[in-house]
Amino acid sequence: MATLVMDCEVSFLPWEEDWRRNKTEILSVCSIFNTETQDMTSYHEDDIQEAIDVLLAADRIIGHNIKGFDFHVLDNYRPGIVGKLSPKALDTMLYLFAKTGRFFKLDDLGQDNVGYGKLESAVSPSRMFRMGMFNLLDEYNRQDVRLNWDLFVAGNVNKYLVVRDDEEIKMIEVEWEFENYPDVSLTESLKKRAG
Repeated sequence: MATLVMDCEVSFLPWEEDWRRNKTEILSVCSIFNTETQDMTSYHEDDIQEAIDVLLAADRIIGHNIKGFDFHVLDNYRPGIVGKLSPKALDTMLYLFAKTGRFFKLDDLGQDNVGYGKLESAVSPSRMFRMGMFNLLDEYNRQDVRLNWDLFVAGNVNKYLVVRDDEEIKMIEVEWEFENYPDVSLTESLKKRAG
């Protein structure tokens, strides 16, 4: 049974001026980790169809905000993909939202549960792409995937995750299940705010 962990980065974000002109997310990198083979592959816009095929062949997909963002990015390249990937996806952000009513950042979850967070950079991933910093961008994206996998494993082993809720530290019980969580899309709310 193939379980994959994935994350996408885009060249423009909804609050950036260039996105407001284009009104779409343009993929800059999509990294996929196969938990069985321990292989990590990064895909770019020119080979994104291959990445989508790999995801379609998976039994399960893990990611943070994948139902609200990443799958919608991929939908720009293969319309209808959201409905095909969502049923076999565990979105760690939506899982925790369903339990607490709050969204938690991957970086904060990583720091509090596995001892490390996202790759630190003074430049956002979208700017890395536009500045031609492709190796750093791939490294940044791969770190997010590793972090999400380690977070999943920590929750699986400990049966809880530590979260900070208004600076109060709480332990949230987790039993990772692959089912349809509400499709709460941060992308859509950000688009509305960006106007």
